[in-house]
Amino acid sequence: MQPGAWTVVELLHRYFVFKGQAYIDESTFYKDVTEPAAQVVIRQHLRDIKESIPLNPTLDIQEDEKEDDNGG
Repeated sequence: MQPGAWTVVELLHRYFVFKGQAYIDESTFYKDVTEPAAQVVIRQHLRDIKESIPLNPTLDIQEDEKEDDNGG
């Protein structure tokens, strides 16, 4: 809803679909994404992505440095 913001399809093409590998047709994407099987796959991918990202990388680094400073 912001000027210059990417659509969901643009985001997927830029970060998840390699060039030349596949093309997501925006005219059918929104219809296909409502299918229950597609939603299961999407939720699993989102869970996998979320689990692979540290909750707070800055704090994690600071905690690791504190342990090293204290002989950890």
